[in-house]
Amino acid sequence: MEVTDPERESNPSIEAISAVWEDSLSAANMDMLNRRGHLPDTSRQPDPFGQFAWLDKILAELQSAGKFAYIAGHIAPIVDSYGGNPQWHTKYIARYKEIVGKYSDVIKAQFFGHVHSVEFRVPVPSLDREDNAFQLLPMYITGSISPLFGNNPSFMVWDYDTGTYEILDYTVYASYIAETDPQLDWKLLFKASDAYGLKSLSLTELSAFVQRVEHNVSLVEEYYWNMKARSPNARPCKDIVCHAKTLCTLKWWTTKGEFLACVDTVQTMATARVYENDQTPTSPVQAVATASSGSSSSQNDLRSKDVYMTIAATAIATIVAVLCVAVTFQVLRRTGILKNRAQYDTVATL
Repeated sequence: MEVTDPERESNPSIEAISAVWEDSLSAANMDMLNRRGHLPDTSRQPDPFGQFAWLDKILAELQSAGKFAYIAGHIAPIVDSYGGNPQWHTKYIARYKEIVGKYSDVIKAQFFGHVHSVEFRVPVPSLDREDNAFQLLPMYITGSISPLFGNNPSFMVWDYDTGTYEILDYTVYASYIAETDPQLDWKLLFKASDAYGLKSLSLTELSAFVQRVEHNVSLVEEYYWNMKARSPNARPCKDIVCHAKTLCTLKWWTTKGEFLACVDTVQTMATARVYENDQTPTSPVQAVATASSGSSSSQNDLRSKDVYMTIAATAIATIVAVLCVAVTFQVLRRTGILKNRAQYDTVATL
């Protein structure tokens, strides 16, 4: 569909606000928006358009001046909650982390969107650098006006300390479009502090929340429902696969392999009957982090079972090929097409 054309696809919230774009943009800019512009493939470049160098430079200047920053963008440097697909190329996610980790005293918050889901990501210490000069901070993912992924249209209001600029809380407002079609009717949906028992949105508080979620299936389901802005159109999250994906979504992974390893670990623990409400003896996410930290490369998206399956498949294919060759030789000999050395000598004598 064209971005501003609701006639191409059913998207009631886009239809409701598309007129605002028409009044705000010139005809040429409107055409460019509808065509999504032109973006060259820069995936082979270490720093497309010098964006990482620019970010590093600006943050260094703010640090020298004793100032603070909020980072805001559209597509987040994460793997998504649907299937663990990286939203940036993995090497760019790693590069972004390297930069922002140096300026935890400058960056007060990171805000992104794109995935149509109200989420946050907490860093995994054992997977990222651990030294006094490096500290990753949580990342906040906002919901969307568009309801195309089973979510209610939503927006967020942030509370912050006017002295320190620390983010304290957020409130989600949403519209139940099935009940208000075609008009949007925004209502307060939930506050993070109330829904999750948080005193603030600091790394310490959110890390403690993740630990509680790892031990509480009900809290996993509550978080998932809030991710979708409590939409009745969202698929229910009552099975272990959804529980595992939701739980693993809370961590700021770099690769799809890390995310899938986390999901596998949670499901394995469930099979062993240790992932039960308020009874989990160990943290599945930390178990994955510990295992992953011993790897020499964060780019390895193949898990051990994939390797074993590949070896087994190769061995079976080799055996089948050898048997086929042996059977073919036997058939050719019986039909007389293929003769052995003794048969050739007999023919020569005659």
